[in-house]
Amino acid sequence: MTSNCAPNDLETAIQTQSILAKRFDLEELKTLCFRLGVNFDTLRGEGLDGKARELTAFFQRRQQIAQLVAAIRAYRPDIDF
Repeated sequence: MTSNCAPNDLETAIQTQSILAKRFDLEELKTLCFRLGVNFDTLRGEGLDGKARELTAFFQRRQQIAQLVAAIRAYRPDIDF
């Protein structure tokens, strides 16, 4: 697998996708997308796992994983990264 991001960025992306898929439900993910200005309906992927993956990839491609992590922490402070 080839990646343009540093290993820590990839590790963070993998951890972020996993947290979204395991700790959020579909409605919470839609709300998070709304708060981030991302149109949930345009994300590829099916179901919670697929949408979580594609939302994470969206921010990874833009080198903005830190912004996604900050939004997750603000929305769900009970989740520890």
